[in-house]
Amino acid sequence: VPNPIQNTIGNNNAVTLDQYIASTIEEFNRQLNELISNTNSPEDDRNSYSGLEPTGEAMGLAFSPTAGVNNNMILLSHFILPEQPLNASTLCLWMKATCWNEYNLILFINQFTLGLNEGTLYVYLNPTYEAFNLTSVLHQWIHFCLIITESGFDLFHNGQKVETTKYLNSDAISKDEIPSGFVNITLSTSDYFFGLCGYLADPWMFPRALTLMEINDIRSGKATEIRPQGSKLTVDFISSPQQENVITSFSYSELLKPNYNFILFVSSSKLTYFAAVEICSGYGGTLPTLEHQEHKQMLLEYMLKGGLTFDIWIELSNWTLTSEYQDGMCPMINSIYRDELTFLRWPCNKTCMVFHCFVPRIQYVTLKGKGVGSDNTFVITEDYRGSGRIALEGLQERRGQWNGHNFQIKTTFDEVLYEKSSEKDHIIGRQEWHNLKYDTKLNLSLSTCSHDEFSCGNGECIPLSLRCDGINGDCRDYTDDDTSCMQFLGPPKTYSRLTSPLDARVSVSIDLASVRSINVNEDRIQVVLGVTLRWRDERLVFYDLRQNGILPNLLPEECYELIWYPFLQIQQAEFDDNRRLATGKNHYNINLFPRSQGTVSQIDSYEAYMYKGREVDLQINLAVYLSFRCPFDLAAFPFDVQICLLTVELQGPGKPEINIEDLNVTGGDTLLPAYRMASLRCKPATKEPVSSVELAILLERRGEAFLKSAIGPCLILGLLGHLSFLAFPVDEFNERASTSLSLLIVVASLFSQSVSSLPESATSKAIDEWFFYFILRFFLFFLAQCVVEYQRRRLIKRQKSQVTQDVRQALIADNLGMKNSSDIKMRNEALDRIMEYPVHKSISEMGPENHVPLQGGWTQRQSPHDNLSLVQTSRVNMACFALGIVMDCLFVLIFCYNINSQNSSKREEFASYHLCFIH
Repeated sequence: VPNPIQNTIGNNNAVTLDQYIASTIEEFNRQLNELISNTNSPEDDRNSYSGLEPTGEAMGLAFSPTAGVNNNMILLSHFILPEQPLNASTLCLWMKATCWNEYNLILFINQFTLGLNEGTLYVYLNPTYEAFNLTSVLHQWIHFCLIITESGFDLFHNGQKVETTKYLNSDAISKDEIPSGFVNITLSTSDYFFGLCGYLADPWMFPRALTLMEINDIRSGKATEIRPQGSKLTVDFISSPQQENVITSFSYSELLKPNYNFILFVSSSKLTYFAAVEICSGYGGTLPTLEHQEHKQMLLEYMLKGGLTFDIWIELSNWTLTSEYQDGMCPMINSIYRDELTFLRWPCNKTCMVFHCFVPRIQYVTLKGKGVGSDNTFVITEDYRGSGRIALEGLQERRGQWNGHNFQIKTTFDEVLYEKSSEKDHIIGRQEWHNLKYDTKLNLSLSTCSHDEFSCGNGECIPLSLRCDGINGDCRDYTDDDTSCMQFLGPPKTYSRLTSPLDARVSVSIDLASVRSINVNEDRIQVVLGVTLRWRDERLVFYDLRQNGILPNLLPEECYELIWYPFLQIQQAEFDDNRRLATGKNHYNINLFPRSQGTVSQIDSYEAYMYKGREVDLQINLAVYLSFRCPFDLAAFPFDVQICLLTVELQGPGKPEINIEDLNVTGGDTLLPAYRMASLRCKPATKEPVSSVELAILLERRGEAFLKSAIGPCLILGLLGHLSFLAFPVDEFNERASTSLSLLIVVASLFSQSVSSLPESATSKAIDEWFFYFILRFFLFFLAQCVVEYQRRRLIKRQKSQVTQDVRQALIADNLGMKNSSDIKMRNEALDRIMEYPVHKSISEMGPENHVPLQGGWTQRQSPHDNLSLVQTSRVNMACFALGIVMDCLFVLIFCYNINSQNSSKREEFASYHLCFIH
């Protein structure tokens, strides 16, 4: 199996196992001392390296057991424990990782293990594992020094002490546990999963604890005085099935070279400014920034190697959108003069000669797509051929490299898994790939986006919450709201819509939106109900549900027949209405309401929030227009109170039940043209499981109009009828009788007019009884006046006969006592005048000129029945008046009592229902 990392340093410097064994340790030590003496390192710290090369090219040896191959091991010796007490020792070496294995071993010392776990430094001291927030990078030399004392370990990473826990301060190296007194330092292991993937170079052991300054001197190449105090560790044993390139030569100048934090990605693509920004951001990088010293230094080094560093887009911190970009001008490198880069203003829509992008050295890339699995995470590295293009180093023994114009994802054994052909050098984004194993085409995405971000088609990253939010433009290529936005991919194959969910409880909300009409004659009410049914189905899965509230999450109508959902049946409704409810012909939709943020998932190459069915409420919003039967009791009309009952039953496969805790019934409490409606009430069924609820609608008729059109006029007419007993004298029968008959005609006419507008009813209504009473009452008025007149005439007749008899007797008596003729003549004339006028005529009818004062003896002897007849008639008249008042008051009381008793029973029945709404 070829070594996948052999080309990093070069095959020409490789030393085979046989060559190493044939050489002596003394020969290598002699070469090493000679190389060290020729090293001329810069005086400053290695991080201040500015491109200078040592005057002499010092060479050393790097050990590289092949990762991923069984039984590979390199043992370094010359580490002898002294007598007790254990003296301090320091082990220093360089390490360069070329792949990010799960456990990339650096060394074993007894129970102490130092290694990299996917690029993160860790220490294992049985039984304690400790990881540090120190991330290594690929293809970068890292310096380690380990100070070993009898009290524990001190670890130094690139000249900085690593803060460790107390668990490292233990007797990991104990002489009692090593009888021979020797401790082997293992650079690799025979375990397949713990092999070193990279190089170890320049291992030294010092018999004392070095200071921080001395460690940094070794790291910076200035340790000419310290090295003779230590021992150059040599290889005592090599075990590897691969005999080639186990030991490789290296340049000390390579060790001393600074580690840049960026990778310079160079492409010959000619791009406009904003296209360059878009592509570079897809790699997680930025365009060259001249204010950034490291960017500038890397560009100068690239120039010294012959790279093109002019006519490339750059970024400037003071190049603001308001002052420059709006003018259509963008910054571009123009020339290089005395190691300085100058720029000019160039139209943004023009293209550059070369595309440069600085990518962070620790930049993760994930290959996403259907069937690619979850072990496709890579780190961006430079192409080993120095072409400026990007390569990928996998964390799970996979890597990505260019092969001509094809970019290939392959295993460590060079098995090509996926391949894409591109004339351009860009690999980030969603593109078509070729699966060589199955010879199929599929869309895969190479993305630098984080766990909670969405990868646009061009590689750009946006928050995953903006995916499928219905607002285009979050991605520059508009792929965040394209046809790939599928919130529901259908039920699983084992799903049956004839089976209800495990939790078949349905939250029901009913709102009486409006009352369209009330037909009392047909006992029908037409209403509009807003019904909401909410449930969950744990068997379903949804994706990318909106939570911004701007647009709803509507389930496509073609999916309605694929899932289980409940429907309503109303017992009092007409057949056609229930048929529409059962067949879904009413206007409705199914909304999806997520109850959580969701979990990040993936649909093919698209990131998505996944919502399990138990985390999503499915809600039917149903507008129900129906006509239902309500038997109206009109006994108290027009002051009647009606209660209408509506039984709503939940139906569907699997016997769904109503969730009583979430039952919400609202509506009512409004004024209609003829009724006042109270708030809607309900009463769930008592039988378990509860699948129906009975709604109660209370209607109180607004009788104000009848007070003015019927009740009030009748009361006024009745008062007029009573006043006829008082306003007219008892002897004026014609006026009194005509008044009563006229009032009777008015009431009868009013009743006949009202009958045409009254609702039909087999039983009498309160308004009928009211009119009937007043018609009867005016009839009784007329009868009472007839009785009064009869009584008056009877008394007058009796008075007339009595007066006539008395006058005759008086005349006879007077005639017998007459003294002269003049008296006789005068009395005869007066008697004649009395006899000329009927007794029944009133005094007012006779007139003042005909009034004759009854003087004389005969008048003084007049009968007492004359005044008694008028008094008795008035008494009869007042008795009729009083009796009428009592009758009217008694009728009104009985009328009101009957209406109130009938309405009270309806209100009590309505009060037995409950207010069903959620506060």
